[in-house]
Amino acid sequence: MDRNIYFYLGLSISLVFGLIIILIAKLIRHKTKGSWCYYDERQLMAQGKAYKYSFLFCIAYFLAFACFQGVTKEQWIDNFEGIFFGIILSVFIFAVYAIWKDAYISIQESPKKYIGIFGALSVLNLIPCVSKLIHREALEENRLNLLLGLVMLTALVVMVLKQHRDKKREDAE
Repeated sequence: MDRNIYFYLGLSISLVFGLIIILIAKLIRHKTKGSWCYYDERQLMAQGKAYKYSFLFCIAYFLAFACFQGVTKEQWIDNFEGIFFGIILSVFIFAVYAIWKDAYISIQESPKKYIGIFGALSVLNLIPCVSKLIHREALEENRLNLLLGLVMLTALVVMVLKQHRDKKREDAE
């Protein structure tokens, strides 16, 4: 795939713009609620393990990706996409482990907001893929959307299953 400078410029501007929006939202929340998110010791330990597993997967993925790209003559995936696949999957491993160990959401927050965010992100990323499939076109340009949509959908399912499991435990007690 040939990408020109405008693709990378657009991607960079989008990332910076997204980070600015997140920073503004965090600052507004801090001003209105008066505090940042707090995690207890158990949550911090679980987050540490999640970071460790995510990092180890990231290292293993990039080593395997580099070896595979070096050994094969035909490039099955663009380096840019291959790197983003690794990043997305590493963050996914962190998120799923942290969700399952109740360390993803702080003590003051409700998981309903995150269920909505994960649902919206999965739908927004899967729409272009479904559109391509309906028109019987190749997903070559939408591989990252497909991966991100499936990752968000899986994280959503894990969060809903975790909520259901916790509710069952609560009802049993």
